[in-house]
Amino acid sequence: MCVAVPGVVVSIGEAEPGLIPAQVRFDGFERTINLIMTPDVQVGDHIVTHSGYSVRKTEPYIEEHGASEAVPGV
Repeated sequence: MCVAVPGVVVSIGEAEPGLIPAQVRFDGFERTINLIMTPDVQVGDHIVTHSGYSVRKTEPYIEEHGASEAVPGV
């Protein structure tokens, strides 16, 4: 089973071969995520992450609808 976590890009660092580092805010904390698979992402974009990588851009669903609609049983 895979877990993908939504977040918001706070800042993007200087790119290197194989790495586009970004600070991403999740619910109450920030982590460094690699944007190499989604190089078109910009600060303020909402993304889905998995294992330290951005997988795709997404819409700000949780902020608009709440976690209980996004994740059944919450």
